Amino acid sequence: MTKLYSLLGSCRVLILPACMITLFNIASCTKTSNADDAKKFLGTWNGVSNCAGNLVNGANKVELTKGSDGVTAIFPLTAGIGSCLKDVKITGTAREDVLTFPTQTVTDACGMVYEVNGFGSIIGDSLSLTVNATSDLAAAGACNFRGKK
Repeated sequence: MTKLYSLLGSCRVLILPACMITLFNIASCTKTSNADDAKKFLGTWNGVSNCAGNLVNGANKVELTKGSDGVTAIFPLTAGIGSCLKDVKITGTAREDVLTFPTQTVTDACGMVYEVNGFGSIIGDSLSLTVNATSDLAAAGACNFRGKK
């Protein structure tokens, strides 16, 4: 009987650390992006776009298309002002209900370089997007969009 208790005691010594390691690994997991995250952002969204400065979205609709890896969404914009307008696209990564556009470089038709970044989110059935542009030689620009599919 003492051998059985001794054996059970040594099993507890081995099982407890294994359980703690497993719980730590589960608790420290972070969700990575997947194609399902991006899918909810894709499509045509109709709404209101307010842009100022050197960034224009044109119409009051945004069409987000799928990137090559299935996790990104591509947002079309027009950079520049006056005769320098040029259609550009920025790429964002979806994670759950948030779409992040990391800083990207775009160029307008006159060769002016802009740094563009932004973010978006879905709340209920509404999409909100905010995109900002800066340049060393031109006024900053920003677009805010809110719409529904």
